[in-house]
Amino acid sequence: MALIRLPFILLLQYLVTVTGNGDSAYHHSLQKDKAALLEFKRSIFDPNSTLSNWEEGAHVCNFTGIRCDKFHHRVVQINLTGSKLLGKISPFISNLTRLHYLILDENHFFGTIPPELSSLQHLQTLSLMKNNLTGPIPDTFSLLTNLTFFSVRENSLTGSLPPTFFSNCTTLGQLPASLTNVTLYNLDVEYNLLSGELPFYLVGKQPTLVFLHLSYNNMTSHDSNTNLNTFFRELKNCTDLEELELAGMGLGGTLPSSLDHPNLRLLDLQENRIFGSIPPEMGNLSSLIMLNLAFNLLNGTISEEVTSRLSRDNTTKTTKVHKSA
Repeated sequence: MALIRLPFILLLQYLVTVTGNGDSAYHHSLQKDKAALLEFKRSIFDPNSTLSNWEEGAHVCNFTGIRCDKFHHRVVQINLTGSKLLGKISPFISNLTRLHYLILDENHFFGTIPPELSSLQHLQTLSLMKNNLTGPIPDTFSLLTNLTFFSVRENSLTGSLPPTFFSNCTTLGQLPASLTNVTLYNLDVEYNLLSGELPFYLVGKQPTLVFLHLSYNNMTSHDSNTNLNTFFRELKNCTDLEELELAGMGLGGTLPSSLDHPNLRLLDLQENRIFGSIPPEMGNLSSLIMLNLAFNLLNGTISEEVTSRLSRDNTTKTTKVHKSA
């Protein structure tokens, strides 16, 4: 009987040990996440006491703006939109190794975007819009291979989108070329001070793009701001594209005759230096609801194909065209 009971006792002891180790790892991971968030809190000014329950004695999953994954028992989301927080984004956020969503929109964060965020291998959404961030977009963001949503609109970022930006993402100044490793469906960098040529290298490797918003930066078209064809040729790969905004940058060149985007609903090219005529092929954009070509150097007449396409349902379709002749 003793021989029969001994293996059972050993098995029970093993299970208790494994369970105990699992609980220990669980508590250690959550404590690490809590420590990172408390460091983040220490680095900022919180005028509305939004983070008042971010305390050592509170459970991290009950912190305001925090969501935990019940399966892995880790912090997976930070959403502090509109909290009026003031300060720099703490690099300690990179210790939240299971983070999927980082949303810090509409605050007063300043300084540069911490390159340490590139170590967040599970990050899917990075949204920092409407802050006071400066400096470049880190080249190392090419390591964010699971990123699908990236928005830094309405900041004061400079430099160009790095050639390596998102180069490993199979889902996304000068946009970093390294971005082409990401699989983005939304890329929004509007209202910054980014420079360099339109990122043809990026869009050519981001076939999953649905929303591409680059307006109101300091970018140029190719061949000394005279050629839009290179960019639009690469854009053909983005067959799911629904919104394209390239307004307010003084882009030079003619409109391409081949725009094959059956899902394109919005095309905003206002306030540029686009010249020549409006190609009749634009009438093939079957889903187009809004076409804005105002304040360019266009001439000639608008073809029947284009006007008929945009007038089939004049309650929803809008055309704005400003011609020089």
